[in-house]
Amino acid sequence: MGIFSRKKKEDKTAADPVWQENPLFEQEEPQRISTVNVPMRDLYDELSASKKGGSGLFKKNSDKYNEVSDSMVRVLSLLASPLKKNDYESTKEVARQVTDSYQNLVSKCDRYLNRYAFSDRGKARQDIVEKIKAQAMEDQLTLTTYWGQYQTLPASEQASNVWQAVEIARRKKFYMKKADSEHSHVGGLASRLTVLKEGDLENTDTSGFFKDAEIFTYYEDKEVLIFKLMEKALKLSPISDSLYEKAKEKMLSCTSSWDLTNASIQSLAGALKNMDEMLTVPEFSSYVNSLCALADSYDITSYNIRTKGLLNVNLQDGESINLTNRNVATSRMADLLGAGDVIARSETVEMVEPGKATGRVGNLMQKAEGKAAAAIAERYKNKTASSDSGDISQKITGNLQRQLTNLQVLDYITGQIDRHTNNYFIQEDESTGMLTGATGIDNDFSFGDAFQLNNIIGQNGISIFNDDGTFHIPHMDAAMADRILAVNKEQLFFLLGDLLDPSAIENAWKRLAQVQTAIKKEKEESGSHFFLQNQEWNAETLEEFKNTTVTGMFNKKIGGTYVSRLLL
Repeated sequence: MGIFSRKKKEDKTAADPVWQENPLFEQEEPQRISTVNVPMRDLYDELSASKKGGSGLFKKNSDKYNEVSDSMVRVLSLLASPLKKNDYESTKEVARQVTDSYQNLVSKCDRYLNRYAFSDRGKARQDIVEKIKAQAMEDQLTLTTYWGQYQTLPASEQASNVWQAVEIARRKKFYMKKADSEHSHVGGLASRLTVLKEGDLENTDTSGFFKDAEIFTYYEDKEVLIFKLMEKALKLSPISDSLYEKAKEKMLSCTSSWDLTNASIQSLAGALKNMDEMLTVPEFSSYVNSLCALADSYDITSYNIRTKGLLNVNLQDGESINLTNRNVATSRMADLLGAGDVIARSETVEMVEPGKATGRVGNLMQKAEGKAAAAIAERYKNKTASSDSGDISQKITGNLQRQLTNLQVLDYITGQIDRHTNNYFIQEDESTGMLTGATGIDNDFSFGDAFQLNNIIGQNGISIFNDDGTFHIPHMDAAMADRILAVNKEQLFFLLGDLLDPSAIENAWKRLAQVQTAIKKEKEESGSHFFLQNQEWNAETLEEFKNTTVTGMFNKKIGGTYVSRLLL
């Protein structure tokens, strides 16, 4: 059975208000509705059957609960929408409605989850809404895959209903041969990557790194936040119910005397370390370490997003931003523009451990070959300083020039503002020492609308334009330029609609349109000289890149391209 299979429940007919609401529902085929087997329907039934905590006036369902329930009704209605074979325009309209309904449902779930549940019933409802949100995000990604392939599918695979489209294009599901705890891990507790080697997964030789979905939610109320982090730490380092209750009591006593407006979350978590009588229990010490790691990670991410404004998003209390999605969106954009070789491939998958029915949704990342650019650049600087025969400019191949330029253009379009030299790897030929290619990693801080100051975008990005809108990069890959010109706004929203909010996609389109305008102008004025084929990147073009500088902060000359930044 597929992930969208379930036990058959009672028939749903056209009399059901869930289905009546859908204007595209075909009354003459009500029997299709009775065969809709989707987890979202089960979750709706589970939510409807759940009981609210409290008594008296507080027994009434909240507005936030009703918003989630109503949004689910809309989604379930649209899952019965008919799709007409070989009718792409009609399919696009259905796709738009379905995508919008899922985005709205995720938003309503976020609003509901922005509260601390005190009763067992309240916590149970929150768990259900968490599952609803995860399922909505999963379904949305699955459907986007289908919409993108619809025109190329044979008629037999062009689904007649949306729920069938979900089954056809369901997300990749990987099965671990051993528990996650038995795998090697890199990174800290708060940003842990599971190392997957060939042979670690059933029926595939896939390898790379798996990271659980990273969703940052901003909380004004630090007391709410600290308890959210405590719950998350409990999943990383389980402790007994009695220890957890004691920890909550201790934390409440800490927070009651703290200035929560200015207190560091990391410091609040660290306050637990003073509980000598509890730290004598080994598992509690592990729990506190997990909590401190999560708190430290939250502080850093909050500082980058809220204080430094790296993504230029103004998150309000309870609002979330999916950082994992930005990695996946960058990978998709790279493929669209023919630059998939310069970004470590990233996709959203479900990873299932042995003995478990369901898995964890997260990001499967290809392992980038080579070494960090910063390490290679530093190595050559040390060689030069010691009069060793090491000139990095003699080792840069034409392909590395091309890939670094493609990466810089891609980063501009995606709004990447943190591409420092530790955020991309360089491949090196062991026999010759030649530097042959580049791969960008860690694309969390992309698809924002970061400000540009003195040619620097955000924190580490470098603009590709002069003040008059012309390119200051000396050359561009001809194939990538043609792919950029072929993209339209509708395609971009179709490609990224399940991953990013509309404003982020709109900003990406504005940047892409700016690049399109500059490409057209360059084609008119310089012809083919600016645009290079693969074999045309050579020692002469390297000199042009080497001499391209821009004025950065404090009137300091810096490399104006990723190539020249590596050399300077």
